[in-house]
Amino acid sequence: MLSFSAALKVNWYRRFSANGRAARSEFWWMFVANCLINIVLTTVMRLGSVFALLCLVVSVALLAFMACAAARRLHDRNLSAWWLLLVFIPTFGWLILLVLCALPGTQGPNRFGPDPRMGNFYQNILSAGNNYRSQERYEWYQWQEEQKPGDPSNRYDQGHNDGAHFNPFEGHDEFGEQLKAQRRPNDGNSSGGNSSGGNSGSGFAP
Repeated sequence: MLSFSAALKVNWYRRFSANGRAARSEFWWMFVANCLINIVLTTVMRLGSVFALLCLVVSVALLAFMACAAARRLHDRNLSAWWLLLVFIPTFGWLILLVLCALPGTQGPNRFGPDPRMGNFYQNILSAGNNYRSQERYEWYQWQEEQKPGDPSNRYDQGHNDGAHFNPFEGHDEFGEQLKAQRRPNDGNSSGGNSSGGNSGSGFAP
């Protein structure tokens, strides 16, 4: 379980990213921080129109933060981020969404990525700091290449052959090309080389 300060750091390093999964502590500490900040913003807005405009900008940014955190929390439940549309249902939509975010996530990997409660998932994010975003993009390509439709040994998406994985980094092809370039020499190597070595999760591309 993440502490309050660690959860805020993780959310900052994963800012505006709906990729992957989030444990309950990651989401709920961010929810608490969001409520506290909004209380402060409500007070500051009364100081004048300039302050009100600044508070509005901050509120929009916080809303985007929370939306991405909620999307990752839903992914941990193996649910699509489209469930966020529940917020448009008056009153009950918010309640249903909060209940979904409060329920425990699926055990082990699911179609949205590895279990954040296993291994060194959060330690890797905290140690990477502000460099985590570029590392996350690279790891996403590694994970996508690991998905082999119809392969019964697929450890992340067994039984799912729909190819419906959302890639939030579509367009950042330099990471995919970098990965392919690194693996290309191993394709013709009869010994198999180290073609899967990049999936250990312990190292990142520069």
